[in-house]
Amino acid sequence: MLPFFRKIRKQMADENRAFQYFRYAIGEIVLVVIGILIALYINNWNESRIDRKFEQDMLKEVANSLRSDMVYLDMISRRNEVKENALREMYEMIESGKEYPDSVLLKIYNEATLKNAFSYNKGGYESIKSVGLDRISDEKVRAGLIQLYESDLPVRTQIMMYFQEYQDANQDVVGLHNALWTRIITTASGGQKKIVSRPKNKDFLKQQELIERLKIEQDVMSFNKMHIALLKQMIDEGIQLVENNLEL
Repeated sequence: MLPFFRKIRKQMADENRAFQYFRYAIGEIVLVVIGILIALYINNWNESRIDRKFEQDMLKEVANSLRSDMVYLDMISRRNEVKENALREMYEMIESGKEYPDSVLLKIYNEATLKNAFSYNKGGYESIKSVGLDRISDEKVRAGLIQLYESDLPVRTQIMMYFQEYQDANQDVVGLHNALWTRIITTASGGQKKIVSRPKNKDFLKQQELIERLKIEQDVMSFNKMHIALLKQMIDEGIQLVENNLEL
């Protein structure tokens, strides 16, 4: 194409058609400028498309992480419900005045003393953070994720962990447990030896140590129940925030 234009320009110059040559030269410049502008537009559009695709891929990864966190929280919530039901059952057993097999006592006691720990998946957020949070074009989404991952989730999970550690350390949970149970070696039906827990006192359900232990677990259960609900709300809001910015 350029050799063709040069040929026409040379022909005009040879024929001394200055005005026509000047007008043609202006037209050629305009065409070149238009071509450059079109090329720049296409390049910018392509870069914008690539950036948007990268942003969408990262946000999808964050959304998947949050959904896995919600599944994990549902599991913890079910464990907390098992704990709550076991505490209720243990209270009823204490009030009944009846005697129960050691295996039943141990099963309900173990369920009543279940522990829960929540850790969230921040892989998607860290991926975006590593390349720059400014890659998230929506300011509301960017601010929301920073708030969620830099403040809300770490603070809430730390509170749950510290509360459990405080209860264990300051209420002498180990001491109470050891006052209730002893370990003995027994022989299983197949002749295999194993260590099992047995109540130290035949009046297991009447021991004050049991009441103290159950009170600790009741406090932990109630505390976790409240914070699990708050975590679910936070994560659900995070999912909605991200999904509203995803292109379906």
